[in-house]
Formats: sequence, C-alpha cells, structure tokens
Amino acid sequence: MARMTKDRDVSLGRLRDATLAALERDVGTAWKEVQGELHLQYGEMPTWILLYSAEDLPAAHARFREVVRPHYDAVRFTVAYSVFTAEGLMNLDYLEGSAEIERGYALEPLGGRPSLTKTPSIFRATDSQRP
Repeated sequence: MARMTKDRDVSLGRLRDATLAALERDVGTAWKEVQGELHLQYGEMPTWILLYSAEDLPAAHARFREVVRPHYDAVRFTVAYSVFTAEGLMNLDYLEGSAEIERGYALEPLGGRPSLTKTPSIFRATDSQRP
C-alpha cells in the first residue's frame, strides 16, 4: 500500500510540474503570472493566475481549461483569477473542480464574483502592468 501511495504521489508531482510548465509558457501573453501547488492530502492542484486586465479573463480561462482538461481524472483542479487594481489585489473569480472549470460559470458571468483581498499576495509581481 505504501508503495502505491508513493508512486501516486510521484506521478501527481510530475503532473503538477508538467501542468505548471505548460501554463508558464503563456506568461506574457494570456496572463502576467501563474503560481501553482499540489496538495497531496486533498488530491488537489490549486492554481493562481494574475491577469493584466479583467477583460483578459475569458481568453485566459479558455487557455487554462485547455491545459488542464486532459488531467481531470488524475487530480482536482482549482483556479483563482486575480488582477491588481488601484485598491489592491482583486480576486475576479474562483473555480473549483472540473464541472465548474468546464462550465466557466455559464449560468453567471465569469468574473462575476470579485472580491478585494486583504491577505498577502502569492504573486511575485506587484502590479498588472504589461511589460
């Protein structure tokens, strides 16, 4: 049993590395920055994406979905989209699991749940300015 768990953990670690590498290839185009982690204890791969602008959200989400879709059976994905504003870091939306990621909130506008965060940012960048 321990061997099977270790093999799964290694496999998910490699999946996290490959997925994050694929998302990082879009830094500078689809988004400004991407951060990700693997929470083995929850079988979850959270991702945080810093956009240049809130208007970039639909295209950025389409690209994120394209990258993670082949791996829905392996791990539970979450994604948070954010942008820096004059007031601070604005969380535009948060999607959890393949159903929400696929739907992209077709029943309500993607980005329709913004909230200003008061916690320190996970991002290295301190603004959403294009280079």
